[in-house]
Amino acid sequence: MNLSKGLLAGVSMDELKRRMVTPPYQDYWQHLTRRWREVADWEEQTGRIVNIGSCAGGQVTWLVREAALEHVLTGDRKALDYVGKQIDKLADIVLHHPENWKQREHPYWSESHVCLAADMCRASLDARRLDDLKRMVREKFLEAPFIGWNAHDRYLSGHNMTVTEQVCAGICALTWGEDAGRADWAEVVDRAIESARLYCRYSLDRAGYGFEGTMYAYVPLDTIYLFAQMLLQNGRENLFETIPELKTYPEAIRSLLFPDRIGLTPLADGGILNPKSYAWLLLTARHYHRPEDLGLWYEYRGPGRGADPWPNNNPRCFWPDTGATGPVRRDGWGHNLLPFLWWDAAAPMIPVADSKQPLSRYSPGTELALFRTSWSRDAVYVNFSGQGRGHVALDHAHNDGGHFTIFAHGEYLAIDTGYWNKYEDHHSVPLIEGQGSFNRTGDEPRRWHYAGRLTGFQQHALLDHVMADLAHPRNCVWADRHLLFIRYGDDDAYIVLVDDFNPDHAVHSYQWQLQAHPDSAIRISGPRTAVIEKPKARLEITFLSPLATDFPACPHSLEVRTDFVYGANVKQAGDEVPEDHPVWKSLGAYTRDQAREIKSDLSYTTWYRPRLVAEQKGPNFQLMTVIVPRRTGVPSLAVRDRTAKRVLRADVKGEGFTDTIISARDHGRVTFDDVRGYADLAVIRRDAGGRVVAQWTLGGETLDCR
Repeated sequence: MNLSKGLLAGVSMDELKRRMVTPPYQDYWQHLTRRWREVADWEEQTGRIVNIGSCAGGQVTWLVREAALEHVLTGDRKALDYVGKQIDKLADIVLHHPENWKQREHPYWSESHVCLAADMCRASLDARRLDDLKRMVREKFLEAPFIGWNAHDRYLSGHNMTVTEQVCAGICALTWGEDAGRADWAEVVDRAIESARLYCRYSLDRAGYGFEGTMYAYVPLDTIYLFAQMLLQNGRENLFETIPELKTYPEAIRSLLFPDRIGLTPLADGGILNPKSYAWLLLTARHYHRPEDLGLWYEYRGPGRGADPWPNNNPRCFWPDTGATGPVRRDGWGHNLLPFLWWDAAAPMIPVADSKQPLSRYSPGTELALFRTSWSRDAVYVNFSGQGRGHVALDHAHNDGGHFTIFAHGEYLAIDTGYWNKYEDHHSVPLIEGQGSFNRTGDEPRRWHYAGRLTGFQQHALLDHVMADLAHPRNCVWADRHLLFIRYGDDDAYIVLVDDFNPDHAVHSYQWQLQAHPDSAIRISGPRTAVIEKPKARLEITFLSPLATDFPACPHSLEVRTDFVYGANVKQAGDEVPEDHPVWKSLGAYTRDQAREIKSDLSYTTWYRPRLVAEQKGPNFQLMTVIVPRRTGVPSLAVRDRTAKRVLRADVKGEGFTDTIISARDHGRVTFDDVRGYADLAVIRRDAGGRVVAQWTLGGETLDCR
């Protein structure tokens, strides 16, 4: 008889036994049973405990749920013994010798995993271990020592730690609270539901993008979906219907997908995210009848996808090998267990390459804009940030207003620098006198908590446009950065940035930045041009600056250079921070010599990387930048600087077309022989014969093109 209140509640044991021996489910079964045995043998042989959690929660009981499932389906005694040993491990930490737990983290991930495992094999646990489990649930697991229960009513209502700890407590309460004698177990479940609801409301914008960034939004949502499914299986509230963000979040995730599928675009703290399981996509595909969600799961965890993609150019990771299969990096979070339980192999799916989701998106709130030429692996993809801010949980926010990343033709070229690198000098944004925000008095604090915004989002047959309004976070009279994503050919596009900053009507120096991939090469190819190269693709960059006659009293100067930048978590020369300081100790390698050696772990952060800088000095910051991604071996587009009085102009010539890009930000007056009229920004496309085939202006004006 199935008495489960957890993962197996209401599930047919006969169906699961059929899956054990039936392809394609059989592969997941074989992998999950092999992996928990490898981990069990490794722990026994080494005496080590792997503690790698997330969201300030510890995880030391790897693949205990997998072992429990094998026991309940086969009666395997070694599997039951492994579950028992994990209960013993937690009992030692929580009950008997808490003084030996040297970690800061509350091990709430292990608490929920052990409760789910014990729930599956509750009829087989010996009396001592069952008593220990119930005592831990009664005295410890349903408390929140790290954060406190009232956290969801305060600043932390949108914080990852609050919701993951409380939802894990809710899982423990749902599975064992009543059996353990906690009279308030149902209140703990309800509190977890409320915490999940508030987190989705305040940590995500309405389109499902996380204010805390890709990494810190994903982990809580992964846990909330699991909890939602357990509630549904137990006949309780259907969160799939009552929390609208659970429906929008998958579309946000899909839009953040790098074209080569290596992971999700980094936003705020964190590197390229390869999520823990993606198994919740099986739930959203089912509950919302969305085959595209299932297609994304197939891309990562479908049949034959046993190995993790890993966006890491540095082989040094936190994760020790735990058997022949390698580290318990992702399979420890259920990416074989949950598909075995939840996947319907007969359900319809739409592959990512055939997605009907829009190619361009703007999300108010987080202030993100994303652009791609297609859903193919060869696509050009750009992410652009307006430095949105939520009203709660600001500690993972970055000063990234106007920052862009570029992935093109199989290469990550203009990067997000990842964890700890929160200030403007670690993003592809302009600096003012070498600083992120204009400092009028010399002692003004950085405005990392100030919000920017995106405005003017437009989709046109020729291009997409958006503008970052950064006056508030940059402490300027105005600070505008326009981005144009201009398409041509089958799967090609180029990017135009138009910067227009005025801090205080005085002369300043400005540093335009592009943070490049650690393994890329930057070559200055001319006085105002540069190339960033990787094996499959390159970026060709051209800068256009005002004429000297535009501001004769102080003409604009422009210098293009390259340098190398250390991550914010690398010790500076002469730094006296002790070696055991938690910031240094927790992140791996921190001397400058070490940083130059390892460069980066792109799944987390960068320690050392090349940077392209264009430094302009003048009475304001007016700069047009044309960035053209090209495949290796493919000829360049011809970019011609045709700047005239008070108007920046670039002509971009490709096979069968010539584009004219105009920025007349001073006064909007355009007086070229072949283009006349009024427009702040304009793009005109002509065919090979010179005939105008498309025209776009920022304000919708029509120019006289000849």
